[in-house]
Amino acid sequence: MINIAIIGAGELGSRHLQALAHLEEDALIQVVDPSEESLLIAKERFGQIDQNANKNIQLLLHSAIDCLDGPLDLVLIATSSDVRANLIRDIISQVKVRHMLLEKVLFQKESDYFEIQELLKKENISAWVNCYRRDTDFFKSVKTKLKLSEKIKISVRGSLWGIGCLGVHFIDLLAFFSGHVDFEFRKSQLDKKLLDAKRKGFKEFTGVLEGVNSRGDSLIMDSKGHGNQPWVMSIENGKTWQKIAEEVGGADYEHFDGKKESQCRINIPMQSQRTHILVKQIIHENHCGLPNFHDSVALHIPLIRVLLKHLQQTTGKKVEACPIT
Repeated sequence: MINIAIIGAGELGSRHLQALAHLEEDALIQVVDPSEESLLIAKERFGQIDQNANKNIQLLLHSAIDCLDGPLDLVLIATSSDVRANLIRDIISQVKVRHMLLEKVLFQKESDYFEIQELLKKENISAWVNCYRRDTDFFKSVKTKLKLSEKIKISVRGSLWGIGCLGVHFIDLLAFFSGHVDFEFRKSQLDKKLLDAKRKGFKEFTGVLEGVNSRGDSLIMDSKGHGNQPWVMSIENGKTWQKIAEEVGGADYEHFDGKKESQCRINIPMQSQRTHILVKQIIHENHCGLPNFHDSVALHIPLIRVLLKHLQQTTGKKVEACPIT
């Protein structure tokens, strides 16, 4: 029987839990959240999924991590970014862990990225980060249409979409398409006014950021601080281009191959349809299609640095934690 822990039973954590109901083997799933209401909602959502009668999945609900039974084959941390680093430290100090799957944005403080990286290495824990787009059939097919003999130019434009929350997804896609994890921002024109994020107590950034990798591939993220235009991603590559307008569960897709234009509707599996596949790959094969922790740190750091620098310039104060999640 495999032993899995989900830390954080909110909206995303409960969707991960729903997916684990599709596991094809016996499992103990332990869910930790200080909110009794969140735990009950997660349990209800788990019960909505039809399970294979030939397997035995046990579900345990805990209010604190010191209730966890180990050793753990995998820990999935779906909390907000402000508490994630300390949770990792606490869990590792209390129970043996083989693998971790972490939500993004990983952490708010730059120092946490390097400290947790060293801790995972010391404890021989393999970890991946849920920048999921690169692991979908759709974005894999997008990659096959790109030629590395030409520069890749990604732009994401729209209104009121969170650069802090979503930005690392697009940095990760550029790395996936190009095969290069080095990245730096060359231009920052972020708006001085921060927006309240959907999650209480957190903030979001709008404005423009532009960056490149060592290959010369580029990324422009442009979020207007007003209006109601959904974000659209454009990918230019020589004489070809692709446009993607995502929404929950799918995307409108346009492609120009240099001669003719085509368009179609694409399905993109939701989290509740994917996590069990990742867990099986990680536990039994020690790999999955997500970025590993080391590479994802390299892709997070430029974003954290440019956002912290903007906060310090606009507030005139030293800021160590970026209030995004």
